[in-house]
Amino acid sequence: MSYPSTVVVEIFHRAANDSASSNDTPPVTKVFEFVTDSGDPTGTAFAVSHGAPTDARAIDAAVRYADRDLRPIEVGDLLRVGGEWRGCVTTGWTADVDEPTLVTP
Repeated sequence: MSYPSTVVVEIFHRAANDSASSNDTPPVTKVFEFVTDSGDPTGTAFAVSHGAPTDARAIDAAVRYADRDLRPIEVGDLLRVGGEWRGCVTTGWTADVDEPTLVTP
């Protein structure tokens, strides 16, 4: 996947651990948004959420993420990268994501 020189990355956490089947996209809540010029926005989002960014723009995002006391991205969470959905799976990221239900906190 090719992205423009800068892209908006939105991080969504699962809203609940319900009994939805693996084919269902669980409801999610948007918890954070940042802009990156990284060629790997999903990797940058993961690094930001885990406090391990590698460039100045991502370091700033990681500080803001940590200041909000948010948990790291984990399996089942979603990203919207430049308007396209990506799901965190055990082996990385998948684009095979249905449009989720957004829950307002």
